[in-house]
Amino acid sequence: MSFMVTLDTEAYKTKPDASEAGRITARMKSAHPTELDEASFCEHVRQGKTWVGATYQPGGSGWGLFVGQQVFALDIDNATEYARKDGGRGKRPLLPDEEGHLSPTEALARCEALGLVPLCTYATMHDRPENQRFRLVFAMPEPVADEGEARGIIAALLRAFPEADPSCKNPNRLFYGSNGTVTELWRGEAPA
Repeated sequence: MSFMVTLDTEAYKTKPDASEAGRITARMKSAHPTELDEASFCEHVRQGKTWVGATYQPGGSGWGLFVGQQVFALDIDNATEYARKDGGRGKRPLLPDEEGHLSPTEALARCEALGLVPLCTYATMHDRPENQRFRLVFAMPEPVADEGEARGIIAALLRAFPEADPSCKNPNRLFYGSNGTVTELWRGEAPA
């Protein structure tokens, strides 16, 4: 299977800071869609390179005209918010037995029960033994050419995985590459 995505060419070993994220966004807004197959996509992610599932016809200062989307993703951060003593909000890792924690194995069992076949799953750059964080990536059989329909697919995925980070709701969401760990489910690999 091949599909179109928006790619960045720079590789990162750690999650980019806010100023670098701005530079990535600027590069990606001017990038044209790139056609990849499953293996090429997984290698792009393994190298720590950023991607966006939606594709756009670059133009002006924004993202340009929505062309389509075939690849969708969810972040599973396994974290919860709490009220800090100073009145602000903080995040802490969820323990594996706490409500809201979802392991890659549990996520894949849910995918199977829902009839979803993920392209891959990968550890994010913030994944740690004490805070398992990963991304589920889905490649639909056909691209959708309507941005509203793409948003509908994302909303359905978020409903199916309420543990996912709700900020994954935008088609132009930047997804950073992995810390080097990618499970290529399209090949039949089992999660670690």
